[in-house]
Amino acid sequence: MTARRLDDFRTGARRLSDMEDDGGFVADAELNNYVNEGIADLHDVRIDADDSKLLASNGPLLVTAGGASDKHAWTLPSDFNRLISLHITQSGQAHPCISADPSEYVYWAANPPAKTAARYYLREEFGTNTKELYLFPSALTANTIAYTYVKNPPVLSLDSDTFAGAHDHLEYIETYAAAKCLSKEESDTTALEFRKEQLKKRIINATKDVDMSTPRLVRMNRRRGVGYRRGGRI
Repeated sequence: MTARRLDDFRTGARRLSDMEDDGGFVADAELNNYVNEGIADLHDVRIDADDSKLLASNGPLLVTAGGASDKHAWTLPSDFNRLISLHITQSGQAHPCISADPSEYVYWAANPPAKTAARYYLREEFGTNTKELYLFPSALTANTIAYTYVKNPPVLSLDSDTFAGAHDHLEYIETYAAAKCLSKEESDTTALEFRKEQLKKRIINATKDVDMSTPRLVRMNRRRGVGYRRGGRI
């Protein structure tokens, strides 16, 4: 893993697009936006490559949204991007929740399921980035809820802000930003777009190659005819 600063991303993007002496045609602030767009695009590429499993984080304790009559609504973290898994614990056992349609809200509120068949759906308040998780049955506590989620991609704002990743990841971001620079100039972006697609394929393949599975069970295998006695093998 290598960390690269925001100002280094700008320098690299200008070099790739041959706009190192563009006279300020692409301002630093605009190029910063291109870099952050590239980071967000890379984020989506890696999510799609393995259904978000590699980027999953454990969720923190949830804060009740609403009053006492709305205890089944929970405010999700401000960096929430998408849900990976959601479990309800009961008597030491974890039970996966079932996704429900928002149109079923009234039904499940009036006919709450057992914890072992809990239902959930997500809701976002437009324009505020506030996301809520609705769970049935209601009156659950944070200790009974376990979830994993993908965080939003980081946003670089200061020149000293860094982004760490594999070489292909860093090059993808620079290539994305460079192509945006050429597009603004109305120049040909074919070569950079081709390079970006090559990098995308390599990143997807590398992400899929990461083994996220559990170890296989190892069994002892006794060979026929081999026995043991006190003091050693016979």
